[in-house]
Amino acid sequence: MKSIRTVALVGCILASAISYPFAAGSFSIPENTITFQDATYEGREVDIIGIKMGMSGDEALNILDEHRKGRNVNYLESNFGTRNVTSDYFKSAYYSWNRDAENITVLLTSPTSGGKVYSVARQIDFGVRDRPTMEDLTASLIKKYGEPSSEKTKNSSNKYLYWYLGESEKCSSPAKEGNICTSPLRVSWHTDINKIVYSPAKINSYKEQSSAGANTIIIAEITSFDDDGRVGELLVSIVEPKRAFATAEVDMKLIDEAEAQNSNRKVATPKL
Repeated sequence: MKSIRTVALVGCILASAISYPFAAGSFSIPENTITFQDATYEGREVDIIGIKMGMSGDEALNILDEHRKGRNVNYLESNFGTRNVTSDYFKSAYYSWNRDAENITVLLTSPTSGGKVYSVARQIDFGVRDRPTMEDLTASLIKKYGEPSSEKTKNSSNKYLYWYLGESEKCSSPAKEGNICTSPLRVSWHTDINKIVYSPAKINSYKEQSSAGANTIIIAEITSFDDDGRVGELLVSIVEPKRAFATAEVDMKLIDEAEAQNSNRKVATPKL
């Protein structure tokens, strides 16, 4: 299993696969500072290959390993902070990307909320002999997730299904790009994963997404490349934005506390 590391800085948001030792101090992230009541939706299987929102990273990894038979499963380690203080590293994503086949990405919160799954996405590129019909694939998605909250057809080649679950079965966002209500999480072998993993530096984005309405958002994008009604690509993503936002709120407080301690740190003056 291959890993890479990324550091996200609050204030001057930076993501890099290399961590530079510029911070004056590091701090630990207390585990399970906040907890969530995992949502259940009767009559719906809200998962992707068995990976569910609120599942631990280890549980998700076991399912991904079994699905991929242990091949090509990687993980990302992240930390966060400022130029003065940074947190310890933690696993923020598991991913298995195969060009022209299947890509699966699992995003995790920080240890603050237990390192739990808050988003998962799967993209399948069907081989010429394995392409299901648009009708059959749509029926399978509805059988698994239930009747969609809405759907949209773009031309004759793209079909979108949306499920907005929770207290509010509606979703509305002002964002023009990356709209959480209408844009699935699209990742592939050439995606910069540093840009999509959890970070408290994205707290304003998480706040906006959390106010969209639904607790859990499922989006399926079905694409047909030919006129024969058969599907060339399927993209399904699930996200639970409120879990990420609540985690980021606490992590921002951790950064503030670490900064306060660092500002009171005594440093010897140089010999004059």
